Amino acid sequence: MSETGEPLASAGAIVRLTKADAGLLADHLLRLDPADRRLRFCGSVAEDSVRRHCDELDFSRASVLGVFIDGALCAAAELIPFAAPRSRCFELAITVEGPCQGLGLGTRLLGAALSLARNRFAESITLSCLTENRRMQHIARKFGAHLAFRHGAVEGQILQPWPNCASLAGEVAMQGQAVLRRLRTPAGQTPAK
Repeated sequence: MSETGEPLASAGAIVRLTKADAGLLADHLLRLDPADRRLRFCGSVAEDSVRRHCDELDFSRASVLGVFIDGALCAAAELIPFAAPRSRCFELAITVEGPCQGLGLGTRLLGAALSLARNRFAESITLSCLTENRRMQHIARKFGAHLAFRHGAVEGQILQPWPNCASLAGEVAMQGQAVLRRLRTPAGQTPAK
């Protein structure tokens, strides 16, 4: 059981993705069914727009986390700082493919993303979703999000505490998982595709 009382998924460590994984992220987002993709992007988006989003994602600023099950990226979290210089506020988006929903992956990803944000001295995390995205609202509430409903959308704010030893150790462990994933991949191949 996790800290929030949810069962943990039986497989799939959370790993930090890099620019080299942008194609895997795009493939994951494109495997979402049309309704889930609409919920992720708060509207319909074309395939080329999804690929452009992933290609243009600045992995030096954003923290992108993923869960791989059976070698495929099936869930992801994108933690992106707001554009203002030295901003301590972040935006977060989470996606879980249909067959993997209900396994606690969204809850695990949100917890890991909050820990990363905490280690970056974030003041707050903003999650935006459509009003019909009840799963995201449910997960956000588990972590104390204050939800505001406006014009067909929901914005959740989660205030962050300062880093501690546990949040820092968790990030180190996540980095270790990413290194191990890459070491297990034969030279010249993309990890977990």
